[in-house]
Amino acid sequence: MASIVTAEPAGSLLLLNSNDFQPDQTVRELTEKLKERNIVLDDSIAHIMGIWAKAMRLGSADVPSQHMIREFVQVLIDGWSITFEGDFHTRTSLATTFARALGSRTFQIQQVIEEFIVGLERT
Repeated sequence: MASIVTAEPAGSLLLLNSNDFQPDQTVRELTEKLKERNIVLDDSIAHIMGIWAKAMRLGSADVPSQHMIREFVQVLIDGWSITFEGDFHTRTSLATTFARALGSRTFQIQQVIEEFIVGLERT
């Protein structure tokens, strides 16, 4: 069974193993499998998302706009069927966790926080 492995134990919630992808299944079937995982956005998931964004170099000077961060957040949350419930303070806390894990030297931390929140609100 092949999987994408993260360095964080909480990342095990986001493991994607080869059993999730079957050649003859529909997108709806894959989506249902991911929904069944019931992944809830919390600090550990926000941290993992930031690490993945960093691995994809979303905080580097190669990225033409910080708006790509909002797209990354939106697509990841939608694609993995990650759920979120919380107020403005919770969103800000999660966004800060993400921004610190991303560790961008190109974009100011406040820009990253704002883009994360916009991406989250678009889901």
